Amino acid sequence: MKRLPGPGGIPILGNLLQITPEILHRNIEKWSDQYGSIFKIKLGAVPAIVITGPETIQYVLKNRPEKFRRLDKMDNVIREMGVQGVFNAEGEDWKRQRKLVSQALNISHLITFFPTLVQITEKLLNRWNQLSENIEGIDIKIQLMRYTVDVTSHLAFGYNMNTIEQSNDTIQDHLEVIFPAIYNRVNALVPYWRLLKLPADKRLEKSIQVIYKTMQGIIDCAKEKLSKDPALRKNPTNFLEALVVASDQEDPISNELIIGNVLTMMLAGEDTTAHTMTWIFYFMHLYPDVQKKMQEEADMVLGEAPVVNNYQDHMKLTYIEAVVFEAMRLKPVGPVMFFNALEDIVIEEVMVPKDTFIILQTQYAAIGKKYFSDPDKFIPERWIEGGCPMHTLHNERAFVPFGAGPRFCPGYNLAMLEMKAVLAMVCKNFEVTMITNPKEVREILAFAMMPSNFNVRLVKRK
Repeated sequence: MKRLPGPGGIPILGNLLQITPEILHRNIEKWSDQYGSIFKIKLGAVPAIVITGPETIQYVLKNRPEKFRRLDKMDNVIREMGVQGVFNAEGEDWKRQRKLVSQALNISHLITFFPTLVQITEKLLNRWNQLSENIEGIDIKIQLMRYTVDVTSHLAFGYNMNTIEQSNDTIQDHLEVIFPAIYNRVNALVPYWRLLKLPADKRLEKSIQVIYKTMQGIIDCAKEKLSKDPALRKNPTNFLEALVVASDQEDPISNELIIGNVLTMMLAGEDTTAHTMTWIFYFMHLYPDVQKKMQEEADMVLGEAPVVNNYQDHMKLTYIEAVVFEAMRLKPVGPVMFFNALEDIVIEEVMVPKDTFIILQTQYAAIGKKYFSDPDKFIPERWIEGGCPMHTLHNERAFVPFGAGPRFCPGYNLAMLEMKAVLAMVCKNFEVTMITNPKEVREILAFAMMPSNFNVRLVKRK
């Protein structure tokens, strides 16, 4: 590690003064241009290895959880907030919880759930029909986060949050506090919040209290439902019911784990999918030809229907799917991931000691000239076989928006279904334009990478 290249720092602080947490991924890109696909930095007294090459990123991701784990400091911060779920679980705990999550999000459950997703999408359409008259536009990110909260709560818990039709003070308002707080605390030099509560820390505590009260109410409803229907215990209908049943087995899941997994599912189902869709609205405004092709496909697949109302039809939305992939390539919600080595290990001929802090910058490869033709251009056709013959460079191993290996995101199918359902609906019914100047939209890394707020005007199509 000592022989690795990297930016020079200063005593005690290392490279900390050269890093802006909100754009850490961009800081790393500049360093990678200078020092290559593997280099070292120093975060205070802590040395770290940064990896931007796709093959090495794949190696790390595919050797979890045996050789690498999520950053222990992040785990400590998350647990301190009272969250113990599949996201920050490791080893045997992760394997057990992962099985329950995977069952809840498998294709058969999604097919059964699809009519409910249609109803939620229709609610969103009705809401947007009302807001389309607003000349000031709508904060599209907030709208999409409410949609994903409603979908996740219905699917995973059998519970109707109905945040789409609420005007203020929704559970979503409190959920969006969590990820930025985790990111800020992971990047803090010292755990100051244990001694001094700043306004942001007080807001976090309040939000956690509201969220936990809400989650406990949902859990109590599930327990009551299961107690009244013994047959349901043999065939749980959703993720939460399966967790409650597991809590009564010989190797029980604790109530803390139930709450932690309920919260984890809500957080994972809200931010990531909503932020990706928000970026897509941004690209739809920048590229009118892309929006037109999306509308043509929506018209063809949906016919006279205002939303996708048949599960099989969503698989026909190939161009819209390509738009989603291209948006995730350029604006992934997880451009940076943090890990620790669980043993002494060799990575690219570098001896990496156990517990070394490892940073993966996955976005660098996805927008690199080595891996994609015209990488800085938004070209959905590159994801359609034969759709972009002039762009032959297309390395999908450099594209990991849902991770890779054993801990590949189990919510992939749900996320894609939600995004195609919403995008087909908006393309069928509206023209999308941004009111905010696109040049003013910034990337903000706060655990997930999100766009800064911008307003969109939805004009009803004739």
